[in-house]
Amino acid sequence: MKKILFSAAVCSLFMISCNNEMESDLSNVEGKITTKAFVDDADFQIVNYNGEDCLKFKNDSVYKETVAKLTEMSNEEINAFFSGFNFISQQKLMEDADKEQEAIVDAYEKDPSQPWPYQQITEFKHKYEDVFMFNPYDSTDFIPNYRASMYRYLINRQGLFFIGDSVVNVPQYTSEYIFGSPIMALGSNKSTDYNSINKAEIKYQIPNGDYVKARVLIEFVGVNYDNLHRESKVFGFELLSQKRKVLWKKHHADLYLTYRLEGRRYIAPTPVTFSANNVKFAVYGKIDAKNHPVGDVSQNSNGSPRYGLEGTLEVGTNEIPFKGYTTVSLREG
Repeated sequence: MKKILFSAAVCSLFMISCNNEMESDLSNVEGKITTKAFVDDADFQIVNYNGEDCLKFKNDSVYKETVAKLTEMSNEEINAFFSGFNFISQQKLMEDADKEQEAIVDAYEKDPSQPWPYQQITEFKHKYEDVFMFNPYDSTDFIPNYRASMYRYLINRQGLFFIGDSVVNVPQYTSEYIFGSPIMALGSNKSTDYNSINKAEIKYQIPNGDYVKARVLIEFVGVNYDNLHRESKVFGFELLSQKRKVLWKKHHADLYLTYRLEGRRYIAPTPVTFSANNVKFAVYGKIDAKNHPVGDVSQNSNGSPRYGLEGTLEVGTNEIPFKGYTTVSLREG
Protein backbone atom coordinates (compact mmCIF):
# COMPACT_ATOMS: atom_id res chain seq x y z
CA MET A 1 0.00 0.00 0.00
CA LYS A 2 0.99 3.55 -0.59
CA LYS A 3 0.92 6.09 2.21
CA ILE A 4 -0.33 9.67 2.26
CA LEU A 5 0.13 11.92 5.27
CA PHE A 6 -2.89 13.96 6.27
CA SER A 7 -3.56 16.69 8.85
CA ALA A 8 -5.39 15.39 11.89
CA ALA A 9 -7.75 18.34 11.72
CA VAL A 10 -8.94 17.95 8.16
CA CYS A 11 -7.68 15.99 5.18
CA SER A 12 -8.60 15.34 1.59
CA LEU A 13 -7.10 14.91 -1.87
CA PHE A 14 -8.66 14.71 -5.31
CA MET A 15 -10.94 12.74 -7.58
CA ILE A 16 -9.15 11.48 -10.64
CA SER A 17 -11.16 12.16 -13.77
CA CYS A 18 -13.68 14.47 -15.34
CA ASN A 19 -16.49 11.91 -15.12
CA ASN A 20 -20.27 12.20 -15.00
CA GLU A 21 -20.15 13.84 -11.58
CA MET A 22 -18.07 16.73 -12.94
CA GLU A 23 -19.78 19.14 -15.29
CA SER A 24 -17.72 20.77 -18.04
CA ASP A 25 -18.79 23.94 -19.81
CA LEU A 26 -17.83 23.20 -23.40
CA SER A 27 -19.19 26.46 -24.79
CA ASN A 28 -16.94 29.05 -26.43
CA VAL A 29 -15.18 30.86 -23.63
CA GLU A 30 -13.10 33.10 -25.90
CA GLY A 31 -12.85 36.60 -24.45
CA LYS A 32 -13.39 35.41 -20.88
CA ILE A 33 -9.95 33.84 -20.38
CA THR A 34 -6.69 35.77 -20.24
CA THR A 35 -3.41 34.01 -19.59
CA LYS A 36 -1.40 35.36 -16.66
CA ALA A 37 1.48 32.92 -16.29
CA PHE A 38 2.97 29.79 -17.82
CA VAL A 39 4.41 26.91 -15.82
CA ASP A 40 6.31 23.84 -17.05
CA ASP A 41 6.13 24.61 -20.76
CA ALA A 42 2.43 25.50 -20.62
CA ASP A 43 1.29 22.19 -19.13
CA PHE A 44 -0.22 24.44 -16.47
CA GLN A 45 -1.42 27.99 -16.83
CA ILE A 46 -2.84 30.49 -14.39
CA VAL A 47 -5.67 32.20 -16.25
CA ASN A 48 -8.17 34.87 -15.36
CA TYR A 49 -11.76 33.78 -15.79
CA ASN A 50 -14.67 36.08 -14.94
CA GLY A 51 -12.39 38.25 -12.86
CA GLU A 52 -10.70 35.49 -10.81
CA ASP A 53 -7.55 33.42 -11.27
CA CYS A 54 -8.02 29.77 -12.21
CA LEU A 55 -5.66 26.83 -12.62
CA LYS A 56 -5.74 25.53 -16.19
CA PHE A 57 -4.40 22.14 -17.34
CA LYS A 58 -3.23 21.80 -20.94
CA ASN A 59 -5.39 18.71 -21.52
CA ASP A 60 -6.98 15.75 -19.77
CA SER A 61 -3.78 13.69 -19.89
CA VAL A 62 -1.80 16.38 -18.09
CA TYR A 63 -4.59 16.68 -15.52
CA LYS A 64 -4.62 12.93 -14.83
CA GLU A 65 -0.84 12.69 -14.65
CA THR A 66 -0.68 15.61 -12.24
CA VAL A 67 -3.33 14.20 -9.93
CA ALA A 68 -1.57 10.83 -9.97
CA LYS A 69 1.63 12.55 -8.80
CA LEU A 70 -0.22 14.49 -6.11
CA THR A 71 -1.73 11.27 -4.78
CA GLU A 72 1.79 10.09 -3.97
CA MET A 73 2.68 13.28 -2.05
CA SER A 74 2.32 14.33 1.55
CA ASN A 75 0.38 17.50 2.38
CA GLU A 76 3.68 19.32 2.85
CA GLU A 77 4.94 18.21 -0.56
CA ILE A 78 1.69 19.29 -2.21
CA ASN A 79 1.95 22.72 -0.60
CA ALA A 80 5.51 23.04 -1.89
CA PHE A 81 4.41 21.90 -5.37
CA PHE A 82 1.86 24.72 -5.62
CA SER A 83 3.83 27.37 -3.75
CA GLY A 84 5.35 28.92 -6.89
CA PHE A 85 2.08 29.28 -8.76
CA ASN A 86 0.95 32.55 -7.17
CA PHE A 87 -2.53 31.03 -7.13
CA ILE A 88 -4.98 31.25 -4.23
CA SER A 89 -6.69 27.88 -4.01
CA GLN A 90 -9.47 26.91 -1.65
CA GLN A 91 -6.83 25.14 0.44
CA LYS A 92 -5.05 28.47 0.94
CA LEU A 93 -8.34 30.21 1.71
CA MET A 94 -9.11 27.54 4.32
CA GLU A 95 -5.75 28.05 6.03
CA ASP A 96 -6.48 31.77 6.36
CA ALA A 97 -10.08 31.18 7.47
CA ASP A 98 -9.03 28.67 10.15
CA LYS A 99 -6.62 31.18 11.69
CA GLU A 100 -9.29 33.91 11.73
CA GLN A 101 -11.92 31.59 13.21
CA GLU A 102 -9.62 30.33 15.94
CA ALA A 103 -8.63 33.90 16.85
CA ILE A 104 -12.29 34.83 17.41
CA VAL A 105 -12.81 31.76 19.60
CA ASP A 106 -9.66 32.32 21.66
CA ALA A 107 -10.39 36.02 22.20
CA TYR A 108 -13.87 35.30 23.51
CA GLU A 109 -12.97 32.31 25.68
CA LYS A 110 -10.34 34.35 27.55
CA ASP A 111 -13.28 36.12 29.17
CA PRO A 112 -16.70 34.53 28.48
CA SER A 113 -18.36 37.26 30.58
CA GLN A 114 -17.83 39.72 27.71
CA PRO A 115 -20.61 40.25 25.14
CA TRP A 116 -21.22 37.38 22.76
CA PRO A 117 -19.08 37.92 19.60
CA TYR A 118 -22.12 38.10 17.33
CA GLN A 119 -20.71 40.80 15.07
CA GLN A 120 -17.33 39.10 14.61
CA ILE A 121 -18.99 35.76 13.81
CA THR A 122 -21.44 37.38 11.39
CA GLU A 123 -18.67 39.25 9.57
CA PHE A 124 -16.53 36.10 9.41
CA LYS A 125 -19.34 34.03 7.91
CA HIS A 126 -20.18 36.77 5.43
CA LYS A 127 -16.53 36.88 4.31
CA TYR A 128 -16.40 33.17 3.51
CA GLU A 129 -20.00 32.06 2.93
CA ASP A 130 -19.56 32.08 -0.85
CA VAL A 131 -16.80 29.48 -0.68
CA PHE A 132 -17.33 27.41 2.51
CA MET A 133 -20.29 25.92 4.40
CA PHE A 134 -21.23 26.59 8.02
CA ASN A 135 -23.30 24.58 10.48
CA PRO A 136 -26.88 25.88 10.13
CA TYR A 137 -28.10 24.40 13.43
CA ASP A 138 -25.50 25.31 16.05
CA SER A 139 -24.71 28.98 16.76
CA THR A 140 -21.54 27.95 18.62
CA ASP A 141 -20.12 26.20 15.54
CA PHE A 142 -18.87 28.55 12.82
CA ILE A 143 -16.02 26.35 11.61
CA PRO A 144 -15.70 26.60 7.79
CA ASN A 145 -16.26 23.36 5.88
CA TYR A 146 -15.26 22.57 2.31
CA ARG A 147 -18.04 22.32 -0.25
CA ALA A 148 -15.78 20.30 -2.56
CA SER A 149 -12.80 19.23 -0.52
CA MET A 150 -11.42 16.61 -2.92
CA TYR A 151 -10.22 19.37 -5.24
CA ARG A 152 -9.10 21.88 -2.64
CA TYR A 153 -5.64 22.47 -4.18
CA LEU A 154 -7.02 22.84 -7.71
CA ILE A 155 -10.10 25.03 -7.44
CA ASN A 156 -10.34 28.77 -6.99
CA ARG A 157 -12.79 30.63 -4.78
CA GLN A 158 -15.57 30.00 -7.29
CA GLY A 159 -14.89 26.27 -7.18
CA LEU A 160 -13.59 26.08 -10.76
CA PHE A 161 -10.59 24.96 -12.75
CA PHE A 162 -9.95 24.33 -16.45
CA ILE A 163 -9.00 21.32 -18.53
CA GLY A 164 -8.13 22.72 -21.94
CA ASP A 165 -10.80 25.29 -22.70
CA SER A 166 -13.46 23.49 -20.64
CA VAL A 167 -14.56 24.89 -17.31
CA VAL A 168 -14.79 22.10 -14.72
CA ASN A 169 -17.51 22.53 -12.09
CA VAL A 170 -16.62 20.04 -9.37
CA PRO A 171 -19.29 18.08 -7.43
CA GLN A 172 -20.15 19.61 -4.07
CA TYR A 173 -21.32 18.25 -0.75
CA THR A 174 -24.80 19.15 0.39
CA SER A 175 -25.41 20.83 3.73
CA GLU A 176 -27.56 17.86 4.75
CA TYR A 177 -24.74 15.41 4.06
CA ILE A 178 -22.18 17.33 6.11
CA PHE A 179 -24.35 18.51 9.01
CA GLY A 180 -27.23 16.07 9.12
CA SER A 181 -30.45 17.33 10.66
CA PRO A 182 -31.20 19.69 13.57
CA ILE A 183 -32.14 16.78 15.83
CA MET A 184 -28.42 16.39 16.66
CA ALA A 185 -28.68 18.50 19.79
CA LEU A 186 -25.60 20.33 21.01
CA GLY A 187 -23.74 18.30 23.59
CA SER A 188 -25.70 15.09 23.18
CA ASN A 189 -23.48 12.03 23.04
CA LYS A 190 -24.02 10.49 19.64
CA SER A 191 -22.56 7.98 17.21
CA THR A 192 -23.54 7.14 13.65
CA ASP A 193 -24.30 3.52 12.80
CA TYR A 194 -23.90 1.29 9.76
CA ASN A 195 -27.05 2.76 8.24
CA SER A 196 -25.06 5.88 7.36
CA ILE A 197 -23.31 5.89 3.98
CA ASN A 198 -19.65 6.89 3.50
CA LYS A 199 -19.62 9.13 6.60
CA ALA A 200 -19.09 8.27 10.26
CA GLU A 201 -19.32 10.72 13.17
CA ILE A 202 -19.00 10.75 16.93
CA LYS A 203 -19.84 13.52 19.40
CA TYR A 204 -19.25 13.46 23.15
CA GLN A 205 -19.05 15.63 26.23
CA ILE A 206 -16.03 14.73 28.32
CA PRO A 207 -17.27 14.43 31.95
CA ASN A 208 -16.91 17.86 33.59
CA GLY A 209 -15.10 19.05 30.52
CA ASP A 210 -15.21 20.03 26.87
CA TYR A 211 -17.31 18.75 24.01
CA VAL A 212 -15.47 16.89 21.23
CA LYS A 213 -16.46 15.72 17.74
CA ALA A 214 -14.87 13.62 15.03
CA ARG A 215 -15.92 12.94 11.44
CA VAL A 216 -14.57 10.81 8.60
CA LEU A 217 -15.59 10.76 4.93
CA ILE A 218 -14.24 8.09 2.58
CA GLU A 219 -13.71 8.92 -1.08
CA PHE A 220 -11.84 7.98 -4.21
CA VAL A 221 -8.90 10.37 -4.09
CA GLY A 222 -6.63 9.62 -7.03
CA VAL A 223 -5.13 7.15 -9.44
CA ASN A 224 -1.96 5.10 -9.80
CA TYR A 225 -0.36 3.49 -12.85
CA ASP A 226 1.95 0.51 -12.89
CA ASN A 227 4.88 -0.03 -15.28
CA LEU A 228 2.46 -1.25 -17.97
CA HIS A 229 0.35 1.87 -17.47
CA ARG A 230 -2.52 -0.12 -16.01
CA GLU A 231 -4.73 2.06 -13.89
CA SER A 232 -5.72 1.56 -10.26
CA LYS A 233 -8.08 3.74 -8.27
CA VAL A 234 -6.92 5.03 -4.87
CA PHE A 235 -9.22 5.63 -1.94
CA GLY A 236 -8.54 7.84 1.04
CA PHE A 237 -10.13 9.74 3.89
CA GLU A 238 -11.10 13.24 4.91
CA LEU A 239 -10.97 13.74 8.68
CA LEU A 240 -12.22 16.52 10.90
CA SER A 241 -12.02 16.80 14.67
CA GLN A 242 -13.48 19.62 16.74
CA LYS A 243 -13.38 20.74 20.36
CA ARG A 244 -15.65 23.14 22.24
CA LYS A 245 -15.54 24.97 25.54
CA VAL A 246 -17.99 27.71 24.58
CA LEU A 247 -17.34 27.84 20.82
CA TRP A 248 -16.21 25.06 18.50
CA LYS A 249 -12.83 25.13 16.77
CA LYS A 250 -10.71 22.58 14.94
CA HIS A 251 -8.83 20.21 17.21
CA HIS A 252 -5.80 17.98 16.69
CA ALA A 253 -7.19 14.82 18.21
CA ASP A 254 -5.71 11.35 17.84
CA LEU A 255 -8.14 9.74 15.39
CA TYR A 256 -8.00 6.17 14.16
CA LEU A 257 -9.96 4.19 11.61
CA THR A 258 -10.75 0.51 11.29
CA TYR A 259 -12.03 -0.65 7.90
CA ARG A 260 -12.95 -3.82 6.03
CA LEU A 261 -13.26 -2.99 2.35
CA GLU A 262 -13.53 -4.83 -0.94
CA GLY A 263 -12.92 -3.33 -4.37
CA ARG A 264 -15.14 -4.04 -7.33
CA ARG A 265 -14.97 -3.36 -11.03
CA TYR A 266 -18.20 -2.96 -12.94
CA ILE A 267 -19.51 -1.92 -16.31
CA ALA A 268 -22.59 0.05 -15.41
CA PRO A 269 -25.19 -0.80 -14.40
CA THR A 270 -24.26 -4.38 -13.46
CA PRO A 271 -21.75 -4.84 -10.60
CA VAL A 272 -19.06 -7.45 -11.16
CA THR A 273 -16.97 -8.79 -8.28
CA PHE A 274 -13.27 -9.25 -8.93
CA SER A 275 -12.12 -12.76 -9.64
CA ALA A 276 -9.78 -14.40 -7.17
CA ASN A 277 -6.60 -13.51 -9.03
CA ASN A 278 -4.20 -10.63 -8.51
CA VAL A 279 -6.87 -8.02 -9.16
CA LYS A 280 -8.84 -9.14 -6.11
CA PHE A 281 -8.77 -6.36 -3.55
CA ALA A 282 -9.70 -6.70 0.09
CA VAL A 283 -8.23 -5.02 3.13
CA TYR A 284 -8.60 -4.90 6.86
CA GLY A 285 -6.65 -2.06 8.34
CA LYS A 286 -6.21 0.60 10.98
CA ILE A 287 -4.89 4.12 10.67
CA ASP A 288 -4.16 6.93 13.08
CA ALA A 289 -3.52 10.63 12.61
CA LYS A 290 0.13 10.14 11.66
CA ASN A 291 0.01 7.11 9.40
CA HIS A 292 -2.70 6.83 6.76
CA PRO A 293 -2.53 3.84 4.45
CA VAL A 294 -4.67 4.05 1.35
CA GLY A 295 -5.52 1.22 -0.98
CA ASP A 296 -5.85 0.44 -4.67
CA VAL A 297 -8.90 -0.81 -6.53
CA SER A 298 -7.49 -2.21 -9.77
CA GLN A 299 -8.71 -3.22 -13.21
CA ASN A 300 -7.14 -5.99 -15.25
CA SER A 301 -8.86 -5.73 -18.59
CA ASN A 302 -9.14 -3.51 -21.63
CA GLY A 303 -11.88 -0.94 -21.96
CA SER A 304 -13.06 1.62 -19.44
CA PRO A 305 -14.69 -0.06 -16.45
CA ARG A 306 -15.96 1.92 -13.48
CA TYR A 307 -14.77 1.30 -9.95
CA GLY A 308 -16.63 0.50 -6.76
CA LEU A 309 -15.71 0.07 -3.11
CA GLU A 310 -17.88 -1.60 -0.49
CA GLY A 311 -17.54 -2.58 3.15
CA THR A 312 -17.56 -1.07 6.62
CA LEU A 313 -15.61 1.71 8.32
CA GLU A 314 -15.29 2.79 11.96
CA VAL A 315 -13.83 5.99 13.42
CA GLY A 316 -12.58 6.36 16.98
CA THR A 317 -10.50 8.68 19.13
CA ASN A 318 -8.81 8.36 22.49
CA GLU A 319 -11.13 11.11 23.82
CA ILE A 320 -14.43 9.33 23.14
CA PRO A 321 -15.41 5.96 24.69
CA PHE A 322 -17.39 4.77 21.64
CA LYS A 323 -16.97 4.65 17.86
CA GLY A 324 -18.81 5.99 14.83
CA TYR A 325 -19.74 3.60 12.04
CA THR A 326 -20.60 3.75 8.37
CA THR A 327 -21.31 1.50 5.43
CA VAL A 328 -18.98 2.19 2.52
CA SER A 329 -20.67 2.24 -0.87
CA LEU A 330 -18.63 4.14 -3.44
CA ARG A 331 -19.07 4.11 -7.18
CA GLU A 332 -17.22 6.13 -9.77
CA GLY A 333 -19.41 7.68 -12.42
